[in-house]
Amino acid sequence: MSHLTATPSQLNPPSETANPPGGGDDDMGGATIAAGETAGSGRERSKHWYRVALVFTGLLVVFVIFALPFAISSMIDTLFGATDEIVYDLKTGRAMSIAETEGNERDRTYINIAMDDITEGAASVSMTVSGHRECTGNCPELDLLLLALDDAAGRKGMAPSAELQILEAVDIFTEGIDLPIAGNPSLYPFDDYTLQLAIAGYSVSPDGTQTPLTEQNFADNLIISVQDQVPEFVMRPPEYVALPEVQEQDDLLAALAGQQLEFHRPLYLRVLTGLLVLLIGISGALALFTRSIDDLLLGIGGLILGVWGIRSVMVPQPLPTLSLVDMSLSGVILILLIGLAVRTAIHFHEKSELHLLKRLRRR
Repeated sequence: MSHLTATPSQLNPPSETANPPGGGDDDMGGATIAAGETAGSGRERSKHWYRVALVFTGLLVVFVIFALPFAISSMIDTLFGATDEIVYDLKTGRAMSIAETEGNERDRTYINIAMDDITEGAASVSMTVSGHRECTGNCPELDLLLLALDDAAGRKGMAPSAELQILEAVDIFTEGIDLPIAGNPSLYPFDDYTLQLAIAGYSVSPDGTQTPLTEQNFADNLIISVQDQVPEFVMRPPEYVALPEVQEQDDLLAALAGQQLEFHRPLYLRVLTGLLVLLIGISGALALFTRSIDDLLLGIGGLILGVWGIRSVMVPQPLPTLSLVDMSLSGVILILLIGLAVRTAIHFHEKSELHLLKRLRRR
């Protein structure tokens, strides 16, 4: 009986899964290296955007830290400052001393104009005119006009005015009047209001003769002061107005002692409004890009209510028109909704497995 000896090749036939000639291990290793390089490049891109976000966040924190001291200082001035105690001379625009405002000289009329309120919708300022007279005999009757001057080239006739009549027998008087004021409430809280205030009138003698007031008898017999008592506004020191530039040549009375009064919102209100709009916008953007689509769809209503709720902090009083705050917050909400729509479309595209974006890239 013959013995057959098997060769190694017969005992171990080639496997079907054996590596083909040419080094299959090298191909698998190359694919692994390529995948590693792709992941590494993705991590590098992520690091890049994180660094950009870090720089932006750092700048934002520095800006907030820099702006807050100004806002806090303005708050303290608004709460504890005695700006309503500063009284300005209508003739010169300078702050008056206590002795000048007490009024104890004879044959003079002392008038104080207290700015009480600005009505943005009606574009008017309310003021209380009060005063007293010290005369050796009977004080003469005065018919005064408080004028709200403007650009004479843009109108015809007398400027808007309010009459103040002080009868001969009256020594103490108080009267409330309104005058138009220029300003744009839509720019809240960056809205400024301007009133160019002047005075004109007659001195009436007992026989009824009217003598127009002049610079001389105005300086000798009238002391008129202006005081700021408007809430939520700060009045700057008065600025001199060149009366010939704001009067028509055919105006019936020559205006005297023109001063420009400017009112603006407190600095803290402007700073806090800017910071709140900026921070709420950034918070909404972070929620839009970092939350999952399910969380966004469930929480978008609360996010929008949170954005709009900031308005009640920045606008404590109703405004007669759409303001800059309203437009800014509406823009933030619009961007959030557009971003949500884009993210939702991308989510549905991925779940549908249509791969439309890849096809467009190949083309």
